[in-house]
Amino acid sequence: MKPDVLVTVASAVQSSDAGFIEQFAREVTAILSAHVGYYEVLLIDNGSDDAVVKILERVLKHFPFVRVVRLSRCYEDGIVFAAALDHSLGDFVVLMDMASDPPAVVPDLIARCEAGYDAVVGVTDKKWHDSPIGRLGARVFSRLFEALTGYAVHPDGTNFVALSRRIVNSITKIRDRQRYMKHLTAYVGFNRTYLSYQPVLRDVPLRRRSLLAAVNAAVGTIVSNSTMPLRLVSLVGVTASFVSVMYSVFVLAISALRSAGVRINAAEGWASTNMFSAVMFFLLFLMLAVLSEYVSKIMNESQQRPLYHVAYESNSSVVEAFKDRVNVV
Repeated sequence: MKPDVLVTVASAVQSSDAGFIEQFAREVTAILSAHVGYYEVLLIDNGSDDAVVKILERVLKHFPFVRVVRLSRCYEDGIVFAAALDHSLGDFVVLMDMASDPPAVVPDLIARCEAGYDAVVGVTDKKWHDSPIGRLGARVFSRLFEALTGYAVHPDGTNFVALSRRIVNSITKIRDRQRYMKHLTAYVGFNRTYLSYQPVLRDVPLRRRSLLAAVNAAVGTIVSNSTMPLRLVSLVGVTASFVSVMYSVFVLAISALRSAGVRINAAEGWASTNMFSAVMFFLLFLMLAVLSEYVSKIMNESQQRPLYHVAYESNSSVVEAFKDRVNVV
C-alpha cells in the first residue's frame, strides 16, 4: 500500500460485544500496523453499558491509534454509520462489524480502493446468519428497492465496506434521518465493486431482526428513498375516480332510459352497491395510509434535529514504538 495513506477502520460497539472488544482491537491494530503506514481505529460506542465503557478505557491504555466516540444513547445502525463517517480522518474508511467481519480482509478492501474504486462492498453467503425467510425477504426487498428507486442493491451485500475520502465526503453531506448505507453508496455514484469474504464466527448471539422490525425498516427505507409508492397510489386514486365517474354515468343513463319508458331489466341490488362502496373505501384508506407514511417522514426531516449526540470522545494514550510513525489522533 502507499506509505503516505491514512486508513480509518471504524466499528460500532454494543453491550453484546463486551467479550471480544479487546481481541478485535488487537487483531485490527496488528493487521494495520503490518500493512499501513498511518491508521486509526475508530470505535463508536452506541450507548453501551458501564462494563463496556471500562473495557474501552483499557483498550485506550493498551493499544495505539484508537479513538472512542461515545454516543449519548443507542441509535439505529444508519445513524451509527453516519457518526463513524463524520468522525473519520482517513483517506480510506473501512466500516465493519466487529462481531462478524474479519480484520484480515481489510488490506484487500483497501487495495481495491487504491486500484481506483471508491467503494468496495463486502459480499458474503448469509446462510450462516439469516433464516430461509430472512434470505428470501432480502432478495425480494433488493429487487423491489431497485424497481422503486432505480438503484441496485446486492442482496448478499453487507455493511463491511471500504470507502474513499471523496465518497465519504459525499455521503456525509446527506443528512437524511432514515439512512440505508447500501443505498447511499449507490446513490452518490463513483466507481463501485464487490469483494467476497467469509465471516468470522465469534462466540456471540447472532444479531437478527424480528420479522416486524425488518418489515418496518424496509417500509421506512423505501418511503424515504423513493416517491414511486406515492405516484402509484396517485395513479390508483385517479383510476378509481374514473371508475366511480363511469359508474355514476351508468346509473344516470339507466335512470334516464327508464324515465323515457324504455324497459330495462337491471334491478339495483345491495350486493353490487356494497361491493362498490367497499372497494372505494379500501382504495381511500390505502391512499391515506401511504400519505401518512410520507407526511411522517416529512415531519421528521423538517424538524432538522441533529442525527445524533456525542457524550464524549477519547483518544489512545499509547505512544507508538516506531519513532518515524506519527499518531494522527
